[in-house]
Formats: sequence, structure tokens, C-alpha cells
Amino acid sequence: MNILEKTILSIEKTCIIINCADKKMFKILKQIGAKRKLFTRFKWILPCADKNELSNYFKYLRDYGFMFSGGNGWPPSCVFQQLKDEGYIEGHILEIVWKDQNTPIIYKK
Repeated sequence: MNILEKTILSIEKTCIIINCADKKMFKILKQIGAKRKLFTRFKWILPCADKNELSNYFKYLRDYGFMFSGGNGWPPSCVFQQLKDEGYIEGHILEIVWKDQNTPIIYKK
């Protein structure tokens, strides 16, 4: 499996944006309420209402092996850390950042 098949790309106002090319995961994403983003093949949108719901989805996705994007701004890995600091979630994640266009670096955080 390609390491980039399961990644939480970003957090928008009321949803999580996910990249998932692992077809085995499509059913699981649908079961938790995710829908494919229009005109894309592997991008999914997962609505969430509040920090409790966001932290529950993060736990679920992490446990299924999804990586959390890192980097500039306020990426999912930073949102996870904030929820962890606030006591909503525990444990570690895999953070993916890009050294250059073709070189991902993965950290356990």
C-alpha cells in the first residue's frame, strides 16, 4: 500500500478533508458519514460539529492508520495536538510533511 493512500489533509470550518485511495476504507468512511468531494477521485469530506466529534473522528481515523498532514499554518497534526493538550484525545499520530515535491517525511508525534 502506498503511504499516501490515507491522509487527513486539512480541517475546515465544519469538516475534515481526507485523502483516501485505499478502496477497502471507502465503506468505513461512508459509515461514519464521509462523502466524496465532488469532481475528485480520492478526496472525502467528513462533517463535524464540535471538538468532541472532531476528536472522536481523529481517534477513529488514527486507529485505521490515517496520517495527519503537518507543515505550515494550522494543519491536522497541530489540531490533534491542541485537542490532546485540552484533554479531548490521547495517544500518538503519524504526521506527514514534505521535504520537497517527491519526498514525504513521516514523524510519530
